[in-house]
Amino acid sequence: MLSAELQEAVGESAYDRLSRLFDAVEHPLKKAEHGFYNVPDTERDGLAKSLAAASGELAKALVITADNKRLAALLKKHGRTIVNFRKMLGQYAEMTTADELRTVLKSQMTRKDNAFSKFWEYKKHVLSIVGGYTTVIETSIEVGDFHVNLMTAPQGSGREWTPAAVEKLRATLTEVRRRVDRFGMGSVARGVMFAYPTSKLPPAALTGHSALASYSPKLDTMSVASAQEGGLLHSIIHELGHRAYFKMLGGQGRAAWREFWEAQQGDPGVDGIIRRWEAVVSDPPSDVYDSKYIRYLGHYLNHLVKHGDQGDRMWLNLLADNLGINEKFDMLTGSPKKGVKPGLDQLIASKGKARAFLHPVTAYSGTNPEELFADVFAEFGTHGSSKVAPVLRAAFKMALPQFRESRDVASGPGAALG
Repeated sequence: MLSAELQEAVGESAYDRLSRLFDAVEHPLKKAEHGFYNVPDTERDGLAKSLAAASGELAKALVITADNKRLAALLKKHGRTIVNFRKMLGQYAEMTTADELRTVLKSQMTRKDNAFSKFWEYKKHVLSIVGGYTTVIETSIEVGDFHVNLMTAPQGSGREWTPAAVEKLRATLTEVRRRVDRFGMGSVARGVMFAYPTSKLPPAALTGHSALASYSPKLDTMSVASAQEGGLLHSIIHELGHRAYFKMLGGQGRAAWREFWEAQQGDPGVDGIIRRWEAVVSDPPSDVYDSKYIRYLGHYLNHLVKHGDQGDRMWLNLLADNLGINEKFDMLTGSPKKGVKPGLDQLIASKGKARAFLHPVTAYSGTNPEELFADVFAEFGTHGSSKVAPVLRAAFKMALPQFRESRDVASGPGAALG
């Protein structure tokens, strides 16, 4: 997946090899940046030459490519940074004397940074890329009809596979199969899975930011973060719902499901949502952390979480996505950036266009037809039909005739897993 220069050497990972090459540059560079402190005059040219040699080796290793198109696109955004770093190393690689090194270090200095601080930032950046994108299969296990590849954790994640973690995954997959069997969908509980011992999928899994699990229709494989906090059972059954969507519905079935999703779009009561939000703005409860920000969506959603208002919270998440409501906050101060329009004002301005799927199971299920199908599948597999509206239940059964509704899906051994 990475270029030949970054493939594993015997007994040494790509990350460890790069770390060693970085160290070989770092030590002489640090001494030179500090004015050749404690380096005798007779050894200074030798230090410059050792830095030149180490820089040349590191520059050769910094060719990061990918066979996978999606990974290549992700790495492309880092391309300029790596090109600039290789230019910096190239200047060191051409030196033969301490005087030449002093000249180069001076030319690389800016008002804010010296050469060594630049090198340090490049080191952190590059190692984070390689550490995040480089994982290998540690071992594989068979659980029923699942072939599970236990992947190494990304470098620095602090996670590893333990016997307890493997047993939890094995028990969860066994319970997954039992539950989907109960509504006639056992045939989708199979195939290749890439499991990571982390709480979220790493960049190497090639998924969206902070994803807990994913399914690739093209490869018919699943990835899962097995150490996610709660919800592992739901996450896996949700991804099996994606498999059912692509492998069992067929083209006509998916088209009919999309038509149903479109037909059930409407106004979720946006005037009432706005009215309740404005009431909180006018008279903020005592537990509102900072009332001046309550017009902002993020702060208002936190308020709804505290008060257990799942209805407006779900609709607002859906509407924010559908209407493109976006708020940017300063990461350091926590305050909105200059010129950012509060979410309430954005909602009022766009309320005439406010439409959403009217029978969601969760806010995420209203995102698009595919996610709706997968979430309904997961809801049946984890909680049964209580939260699935009758019209949605009827459409689901029509799309998937093999489905058999089971009222006691959560009962039995392992029902508390997840």
